[in-house]
Amino acid sequence: MFEAIRDALTNVQNEISTSVQRLRGSSISNKPSEVIEALSSLVETQVGSSLLLKFQLCIEQMEQMNDENIRLANLASTRLGTLQQMCNERSQCTIAIHDYFRSIPMLSKQLKDVSQEVEKLNKFCQQTEQAITYLEGLHAISFSEEEIRRLKANLKKEKDELTQQEEHERIWMQDGSTQAVRYTQVPAYANNVGADDDEAKNQSEVTILEQFLSS
Repeated sequence: MFEAIRDALTNVQNEISTSVQRLRGSSISNKPSEVIEALSSLVETQVGSSLLLKFQLCIEQMEQMNDENIRLANLASTRLGTLQQMCNERSQCTIAIHDYFRSIPMLSKQLKDVSQEVEKLNKFCQQTEQAITYLEGLHAISFSEEEIRRLKANLKKEKDELTQQEEHERIWMQDGSTQAVRYTQVPAYANNVGADDDEAKNQSEVTILEQFLSS
């Protein structure tokens, strides 16, 4: 489109220059002798003289108009030359803009492809996030199960220790009751004789019981 405009301006400039050259040139044709004689006879009359004067005035006006047209044609030629130079200087920018406008559909297609790739990447990121969340949940469940097993083991250990402690206390109580029965079967005189010894034994038994309970 821009190339066609530039060619049209060039053609107009060439036509104006050719027209100016035609106006400047003078074409004199050989006139027949009859015409010259007829004009001479007409000039000798008053009417012919007036007509010749009118023709001379018209010719002078035509020459003045011709000079003005030549001046205007030269001015137009100069301005058209300046315009052509400006168009030549800026034609590269104009062509670049034209090429850019032509490449807009391709750029739109590329942007559409990039948008589709971004959507695919977004879906992949969402799926990855869901998978990571699922794995974190499994890790939390596994950690909770491990903690529950550890607590169960500790509770079982404490229960076994309590059971063992109760068993020791039960055995100790049975042993204490057996000793008490034996002490009741001792004669009264032995109790009276060894009262101090019994008190010491009872004190030692209480001490042993306190140590066992504290352990």
